[in-house]
Amino acid sequence: MIAYAIWAFRRPEHGPWYEITIAPFVLWLGRYGVLLARGAGEAPEEVILHDWVLLALGLAWTALFLCGIYVGR
Repeated sequence: MIAYAIWAFRRPEHGPWYEITIAPFVLWLGRYGVLLARGAGEAPEEVILHDWVLLALGLAWTALFLCGIYVGR
């Protein structure tokens, strides 16, 4: 998480887009950790593909990251 945050903040030429991607990334990791603590980690792909919060956060991260690539130039 810290390595990703450092990477995101070292890319100012793309505007704030990469920095904003830190929020869904951290929330995604937190949600996944909560699900693992509840005992849902036997099949990680099932957890990721069937939890709507993880999917929404993944889509949010993807959209923001793509904005960093295409809009932030």
